[in-house]
Amino acid sequence: MPYIIDLFFESDDDWEPSRAPTVRRLVLDPDGDLILHIGAEVNDEPDMIDAQVCSVTMRRSSPVFKAMLFGSWIEAKPSAGPWIVSLPDDKPAPLTIMLAIAHGRFDLVPHMKEGSTRRQDLELMVDVLTVADKYDLTRLLGPWAPWWINIVRYPHRNSSREIAQGMYVAWQLGSLDRLSSIIKAVVFTISKVELDCLIEYSEHCTSEGFPPALCRLIRCTVARCRLEVIQYILDFFHGKAINPRVKSTGWGIYRKGPECCHEPILCNALIATEISSYFRLVARTPPPEQASEVDTCAETLLISLGDVFTYVDSTRKLRGQHCCSLLVGFEAFKDLLFFDWQDCREVLPEAYRDRLQKRYEQLGYDLDLINREPTRLTYWADTCERHCAPDIPAPTRLIMKICHWLGSLVLH
Repeated sequence: MPYIIDLFFESDDDWEPSRAPTVRRLVLDPDGDLILHIGAEVNDEPDMIDAQVCSVTMRRSSPVFKAMLFGSWIEAKPSAGPWIVSLPDDKPAPLTIMLAIAHGRFDLVPHMKEGSTRRQDLELMVDVLTVADKYDLTRLLGPWAPWWINIVRYPHRNSSREIAQGMYVAWQLGSLDRLSSIIKAVVFTISKVELDCLIEYSEHCTSEGFPPALCRLIRCTVARCRLEVIQYILDFFHGKAINPRVKSTGWGIYRKGPECCHEPILCNALIATEISSYFRLVARTPPPEQASEVDTCAETLLISLGDVFTYVDSTRKLRGQHCCSLLVGFEAFKDLLFFDWQDCREVLPEAYRDRLQKRYEQLGYDLDLINREPTRLTYWADTCERHCAPDIPAPTRLIMKICHWLGSLVLH
């Protein structure tokens, strides 16, 4: 991602040539006593970076760096000569972002850079969160967490890679609501083949820092919920769905037509006859009775059944039969289905919810900032007020509040 690298070196004061043409020097602390040599030639990054940092800041920010730099490791300070620590396994861009945050260089932290695509933003967030988790620096991301979670939105059709990355970002930032919304979208919109690809990709990425707990969540919980939803839809189609409101089965128990005077059992018989005639006339194979035999997603299945019911109702109206509207009952069934699945937080195991809650408390970000698009004005005002409010003069504080208000107007 070259645009991230370029962000760190917008002025000549921030960097100077190092000992090799492919290495650039980033001064995060002019008085720093430690040089971190980040990256290696085998990495995909266009440049390696020598970052001048403060060892005390690194010790205070990261327990991992504290053990590395001030323990009995090879990275400890030498008795003579410059203190240089090589980190060849880390990507320069994400680690430099975390170093900038630790040293208070917030101007070097990218904030959904204009002109970048969502894929670039998501790739960057995954890399940053991975390196933050590796060095136990995640707690420093609290001020940016609400804005970064907003990157994790679920378009209609996503690749397995983006779904897994979105779940990873929500998991690392402790967003139970965002993770459950992704799971709900996956349950309704992913096919059997796409789910297999998602499981395969997540298991493949465990060696790159993808949590095994998320792999189990996808392989067990998401797959099980998908089958439950599809089975419920198939049960409705075959007249076996149980409406919990009346503790009965069949189509007629959901909602009868406006002119229907039949009992539910008669409605069921009439509708079953019409559906059988439809499939016999158009020579189509009806949906199976078991969800394990369905390869499409639940959303596609609902659309196809809606087409069937619309055709049946239209045929009945042409015959002058206006009672027992199957389409009306189908719409009532969908309302009940979506109502039952509007909140997927309960499908997560309790241990997962507890882990997300602890991470959220560790980061301490404001939930009210979630689900709104960040702007430069609100981002600057929120960050400054969170970290520097006691030291800000009254006129500056007033300007910040005006910026926050203007940013809210832009949002709404």
